[in-house]
Amino acid sequence: MNERFSGGDSVKILQWLSLYKRLSTKATEALTESEKKIIQDLEKKLAYVLEPATEASKTDQRRALRVRTHLELTITSKDHLQKVYLKNISGGGIYIETKELRPVGTAIGLKMKLPGDDTLFEIQGEVAWANPKNLRDLPMGMGVKFINLTTAQDAKIRRLVRESLEKEILGKQLHTSESPGKNEKKK
Repeated sequence: MNERFSGGDSVKILQWLSLYKRLSTKATEALTESEKKIIQDLEKKLAYVLEPATEASKTDQRRALRVRTHLELTITSKDHLQKVYLKNISGGGIYIETKELRPVGTAIGLKMKLPGDDTLFEIQGEVAWANPKNLRDLPMGMGVKFINLTTAQDAKIRRLVRESLEKEILGKQLHTSESPGKNEKKK
């Protein structure tokens, strides 16, 4: 994807975001194959808008769009409890900022409060990869994939991804529109 975006593309980007929001509110099992393909295409386009040089290429390797967020959560495994921060999330997993890395394959429980929801959200995960040296412009931490999400859990995660995506895209669009001349050539 070699597209470049200017202020005039804001309408196109907002249309993509609107369609993504509309489709991603449907339950995963209610989506047709054609809608799933549209969501995948939109995720690639929106990832490119968020991070033109890096996220678009990473999204090709992932099954779902990953968006930045900053939430406190608790990790539980065996008798160990740890408070950490969630750095990004997708429908398939999260990236957690922590110096206490766990081995790949370790099963962990995750507990957090989602924005706008007072109930404690609990899900199961498995460490998919560890980042001991601040790789990929990420702080030290680990990637965790979700395990056995219920339909309700999947819906809550998809809502958080949609809301985070909307906030990030609209923030970028607002920032771009407030920077006149950014895309103009210098005389």
